[in-house]
Amino acid sequence: MMRKEGRNDDNEAEAGERKLTVDDISPAFPLIYEIVKKVDGMHIQTCNKIWVEVKRENLLDFCKFLKEHGFDHLSCVLGVDMKEYLEVVYHVWSYIDRRMISIKVKLPYDDPVVDSVTSIWKSADWHERETYDMFGIVFRNHPNLKRILLPDDFEGHPLRKDFKVEERGWY
Repeated sequence: MMRKEGRNDDNEAEAGERKLTVDDISPAFPLIYEIVKKVDGMHIQTCNKIWVEVKRENLLDFCKFLKEHGFDHLSCVLGVDMKEYLEVVYHVWSYIDRRMISIKVKLPYDDPVVDSVTSIWKSADWHERETYDMFGIVFRNHPNLKRILLPDDFEGHPLRKDFKVEERGWY
């Protein structure tokens, strides 16, 4: 089924389209019942693309659970400034099952700290460093959390919405 850009859930319901549920995908993905018990929210985009929300204190346990169940590739870690809070998003793949789970963790502006997942997936190393550099999100227990894109003396985090850009003249 094709989706048009800009459509929201209300428009989908009006058009007679139905959201996928856990019961819809469970025959092909029985692990979904265990995942539902461990997350705070879920959106099933397709049978192979699932979005979950996890509290930051549960992130490491949930990621270990995923790794033990075949989600062996972390392809991306990124930050998002939602104005009211910061968010870290992790895209994790199971190549055997051909599924992706995207994990969202909300962080308050005044305490942007979350556990590093480098002990589970080594590929998180530079992704977490970039997210730290651009958003100021601190990854607790990261083996080498320092700036990766900007100079060490750079002040601020340029992808935050509250970052003030200075105008400079041409040199």
